[in-house]
Amino acid sequence: MPKIKAMANGNAFFESVSKIMDTMQERIEFTPDEMMLFQQHLKLSTLKKNDLLLAQGAVENRLHFIVDGVTRSFFQKDEKT
Repeated sequence: MPKIKAMANGNAFFESVSKIMDTMQERIEFTPDEMMLFQQHLKLSTLKKNDLLLAQGAVENRLHFIVDGVTRSFFQKDEKT
């Protein structure tokens, strides 16, 4: 299946979608309809250093793809009383 190419105008959203879809296509075989459906649900977010992706105690209902950069995660153990 051909890889999705970023639009020529260098739009960051389309470049990010291209990277995500290329990586996924290495592992999953998508039909063209499945690829379009998946892409319709993508939303580009940009975080700055020290921004939180998810606050402590919050419940996440989305899936995140890190296109560029790194993240750290911390887990707090429940304290016994």
